[in-house]
Amino acid sequence: MPSIFGQTLSRADLERRVGDMSQIAGIRAMSLEDGRGRNARILHVHTGSGLEFSLLADRCLDILDFRHNGRSMAWHSGIGPAAPAFYEPTGTDWLGTFFGGMLSTCGLRNAGGPNEDEGVQHGLHGRIGAAPAQNLQWGAEWEGDDYVLRVKATMRESRVFGPRLALHRTVTTRLGSNKVTIEDTIENEGFGDELFMTIYHVNAGYPVLDDGSEVRIDSTFEGYDANAKAGIASSSRCTAPQHGVPEQVFIHDANTDAGGMCRAELVNARLGLGFRVNWRKRELPWMWQWKMMGERDYVMGLEPCNCGPGGRRSARESGRIGKLPPRGTVSHLVELEAISIND
Repeated sequence: MPSIFGQTLSRADLERRVGDMSQIAGIRAMSLEDGRGRNARILHVHTGSGLEFSLLADRCLDILDFRHNGRSMAWHSGIGPAAPAFYEPTGTDWLGTFFGGMLSTCGLRNAGGPNEDEGVQHGLHGRIGAAPAQNLQWGAEWEGDDYVLRVKATMRESRVFGPRLALHRTVTTRLGSNKVTIEDTIENEGFGDELFMTIYHVNAGYPVLDDGSEVRIDSTFEGYDANAKAGIASSSRCTAPQHGVPEQVFIHDANTDAGGMCRAELVNARLGLGFRVNWRKRELPWMWQWKMMGERDYVMGLEPCNCGPGGRRSARESGRIGKLPPRGTVSHLVELEAISIND
C-alpha cells in the first residue's frame, strides 16, 4: 500500500478521499508551443510524493524535468527540447540539440566521441536520442493496492541496406514514490550480428549540484585524459561555477550490492537533498562521471554505460562494446531517485 501525506492507505481508503486519482498522481499528455520544440509531445508525471518529471515522447522518451518538492535536480542546457527535425548527426553537432535534462540516451550505433569506423562516419553520441516514440502508450492503474504509473514506447535506429536496431522502453513509477524505473530492451531486428553502444547520460544540476556538493560512489576509477587524471583527487568534490574551466571525465568500475546493482549519488548536505542513480551492472559494466564546473554549463553527469568513451572505433578495438546476434535482445535496468542524504 502507498504511503502518502503521512498515511499508509489502501485503494479503498484513497478512493473514498478523492473524486479522481489524478488529483494526487497521474500522467498528463501535452505538447510544446514555442521555439524549436513546437508541437513536440510531452508526458508530465506526478506521483503525489513531491516527485514530478516530464518525458519527451519525440526525443527517445527521455526525461527533461525532474523535481522533488519544487526543487529541480536536472540540468538544462539552455538549448531547449528541440524536435527531432533539428537534430544534426555530423561531428559534434549533436551538441546543438543537447537539451541536457535528467536523461539523454546515447547510442545505439555510436556513443562517445565522433569517429569513423569501418567506413562509416559516426557523430557524437549517436542518433537514438533524436528518435521519436512509436507505439506510445501511457496509463495509470491499480495493481492490488499499488497505483502504478507507466509509459511505454519503441524507438528505432535503422537504415536501408544497414542495421535495424530497436529500443523498447518502459518507464514506471508509483503513487507515493520518489523513484523512476527505466527498463529498456534493445533488439537486433536484422539478420546479421550488430554491435551496439548505450550511455544513460544522466545530468544533475543546481540546486542539488552546488558548491560543497559531493559525489558518492563505491568504485575503482581512472581519468579519461590528462586533465581528468590531474583532477582525480578532487573528482568527488563540487565547486561553485568557474569561468573557463574544462570538463573532466572519470571512468568508474562500480561495486555491486547482493542483487547485482550499483549506485552513484550526488548529495547537497546544505539542503539535505540528494539524487541517486541505480543500475544493473551485468549489462552496464561502467559509469562515466562527467564533471563540468563551468558557468552555465554547470552539470554533474552520472552515466551508466556498456562502452568506453572514445567512440565506436575505440570501443570495438578495446572490446568495450555490446554485440547482438540476429533477433537477439539485451535488457537494461536504470533507476533515478530523489533521496534524503540520510537514506
